[in-house]
Amino acid sequence: MATPSNKYQAGTETMHETANESTHAALNEATHEPKRELKHGRVSERMRSGELDLDLALERNATSASSAASFTDAAEVLSVNDNKTPAKKKSSKPKASGDAGESGGHFWSEVLSYIKILVLAAVIAFLCNTFIIVNAEVPTGSMRDTIMEHDRLIGFRLSYKFSDPQRGDIIIFKFPDDETETYVKRIIGLPGDMIEIMPDGDGVVHVYVNGQILDEPYIREPMAAVSDYQRYIVPEGHYFAMGDNRNSSLDSRYWDNKYIARDKILAKAIFKYYKEFKILK
Repeated sequence: MATPSNKYQAGTETMHETANESTHAALNEATHEPKRELKHGRVSERMRSGELDLDLALERNATSASSAASFTDAAEVLSVNDNKTPAKKKSSKPKASGDAGESGGHFWSEVLSYIKILVLAAVIAFLCNTFIIVNAEVPTGSMRDTIMEHDRLIGFRLSYKFSDPQRGDIIIFKFPDDETETYVKRIIGLPGDMIEIMPDGDGVVHVYVNGQILDEPYIREPMAAVSDYQRYIVPEGHYFAMGDNRNSSLDSRYWDNKYIARDKILAKAIFKYYKEFKILK
């Protein structure tokens, strides 16, 4: 099927051919006219008629050529306009149902990612608290002024996996008289030690370890006078512990089961982080 441009081009060629044929016919007619005759010094009427016919043919040819050029220009303009006609753009707007589906999928994906993070955090916290650290709160003032009431502290469970507890360590352990409770005290006597509590010559009460006065810069105040002599022999695999606030501490001196078994020591207290941060010594 011919395009508009091709139709205009064919019409133009036809008009050119028609104009050329008219021009050639007029020229032939003028050429084959009889010889001109001179009458009274003027060109004969027949010759004049031929000249007029020739002029008319040339005028018609010019008009046809002009018309053909106009049609040609119109055809070219139309062809250019046809080529420049933009194609309809496809709508980029997605369907409403697709948007809703994508939004819902993204929401649940976010929820699932948060759940995974929470579960992972819970698992890590459980493993840490079970095998690595102890997070403890001290409810009383038995360890003042080293540890105050309601201080929170962290103990390291692995401290005694490869070494033995040492004198002066602050430990977190299960209370020998009720293992459902957890206590915090300082180790005073090691396995095999003899612990004595008695006044010196000036009446000041001290702790003696194997006959020597124990240097205790951490105690809050001197121990109150005792009415009787106290002596303890620490059995193997056990430890004797006391609080730094000696005058207000329920410790090995007063328990029914006075010694702490090594396997009941949960951790070595390392630092407290509330109400203040402090490395424990």
